[in-house]
Amino acid sequence: MERPERPVASRPSIGRIPRLSVVLTLVLAFLVIGWQQLMHELLFGYHSDGTGAIVAHWLRDGALALPAAAVSVGLGLHLARRWGPSETEAQVLFSRTVAASAVFAVVLIPSVAIHSALDRLLGGEGALGPIIPAPGAGYLSAEGFGTLETATGLWGLLAHGARDSLMGLAASIPLLLLAQLWLSRSASAPEVRQESLPVPRNRSRPAPAGLTRREVLKYGTAGTAALAASSAGLIAVPAERAAAEPGTATPWLTGDVELVMNDGIVDMIDGTPVYMLGYGFASGGMDKRDELHTPGPVIWTTEGETIRLRITNDLEDDHSFLIRREDEIIVDSGPVAPGTFVDLEFPAPSAGTYLYQDGVNMPVNRVLGLQGAVLSMPADGSMTPHADLATWEFDTQWVWQFNEIDPAFNAKAQAGRVIDPADFENNFKPRYFTINGRMGSLAAHVETAPDTVIVDKLNHPALVRMVNGGLAVHGPHVHGNHVFVLMRNARVHETIMWKDTVMVEPEVTTDVLLPFTIPPNAVYWPPHPDGVAYLKELHGKDIEGTWPMHCHVEMSQSAGGGLYPQGLLTDWKLKP
Repeated sequence: MERPERPVASRPSIGRIPRLSVVLTLVLAFLVIGWQQLMHELLFGYHSDGTGAIVAHWLRDGALALPAAAVSVGLGLHLARRWGPSETEAQVLFSRTVAASAVFAVVLIPSVAIHSALDRLLGGEGALGPIIPAPGAGYLSAEGFGTLETATGLWGLLAHGARDSLMGLAASIPLLLLAQLWLSRSASAPEVRQESLPVPRNRSRPAPAGLTRREVLKYGTAGTAALAASSAGLIAVPAERAAAEPGTATPWLTGDVELVMNDGIVDMIDGTPVYMLGYGFASGGMDKRDELHTPGPVIWTTEGETIRLRITNDLEDDHSFLIRREDEIIVDSGPVAPGTFVDLEFPAPSAGTYLYQDGVNMPVNRVLGLQGAVLSMPADGSMTPHADLATWEFDTQWVWQFNEIDPAFNAKAQAGRVIDPADFENNFKPRYFTINGRMGSLAAHVETAPDTVIVDKLNHPALVRMVNGGLAVHGPHVHGNHVFVLMRNARVHETIMWKDTVMVEPEVTTDVLLPFTIPPNAVYWPPHPDGVAYLKELHGKDIEGTWPMHCHVEMSQSAGGGLYPQGLLTDWKLKP
């Protein structure tokens, strides 16, 4: 999703836990301990043998503090995720900082006894030998805190430890805040290269949105379509959290595919940054580690062919890959642990449109972004949706995938909070409504939504595959032409209906044919026997025009609680 005034801003979220844990652990172990060493030197004259002794003592104590720092960071992040505020990024940063600093301060208190024992053990050995207190040094040493350096007994050691922990706390809070801010700034999204569209392996097979059987077209001037037609084997490419460029179409992939579950920050149409889950991918020699697609890439295949997928989990919790049609399970990977992958091989289902999603903690992770579409074409290679719909040929096919976003729940997911599915469904209050990950004006122009805005000539029908991955019921309403409702959940309708509004419930797919005929209100009534020639004579040119599609569930037409009309909508264009 894009902001109008600048490219898509999907940047790594603050606190990808493995990297965050390492950095914060090093900060506590070496910078905070270094601060303590500096304060000891300035206040108490702790070392008497020069800089070498100070550095040696610092490195030794920093290394010894690593286990305590790691435990403090791990426990602190867990406490922040479970009980800390998470409505804003600033709250997440502050709760992590306070929790980790407080735990480390507590852990430092008993560590003084270990430190004193090591000092005695190493008292006369080599470079570490001279590290001993210098009695009487420092302007507080004789009458103040300095007397604690030589304290013995339980209470003396506890008092010494409490003083050092408070001293460390004064440094750990600003240092941990700065470290997290540095992480968030240093992980900006790398530049994404535009790539030309490769030619499909079998030109007779239907190509993705806007691609006809006669030619392979780019999706749009501002972006690319990714069509992988390789069977060279699975490619293991870890994903990074980043962004696709504005106008880049949702990739359409075939052959052997790897999907990498990742996450990032996506700007809503009003500029609000929202944490989302999604997918990077690798296929046909293309390396798209620097892209976050939400919804994920479209997987297109032919019924009966073998689908080979590698599902890599680059997130911090278990996730899975699930395709089901109502109660029928097509494939279920089961939980995939963080940092691991699973290889799947299964026959493509019968012709139709399917939703793939995360089967863990349903429907939470699906609505947060872990969803996509699977297109299965008839085995006879025809440009029809199903063998039982042989007379319903189309020239192009498109996916319209619907979803909703409640930023409050996305913020909880970003903070690592556990989201109960019942609470999610009962208290979900969507503020944004998307079609193919975009909304409003950004979904209604070819330049910004090349995979969504349908463009073709008169009498060139388009098959529109509607996929509802959200929680709300949607009612896509098409102006200019009625559509023929052909399939629901990959099953052919017994009666083909001609409608201007189609109801699509959550976790339902509906395939409709947009006929690209002369709009009924384009000519006088009764219509002229040769409408095309009549309109050309009337207007001096071939018929052309643009008509909207918008959802008739009115709340879906707004964004951010009132920005209208910037919700679930797009256009279709009749070109001369």
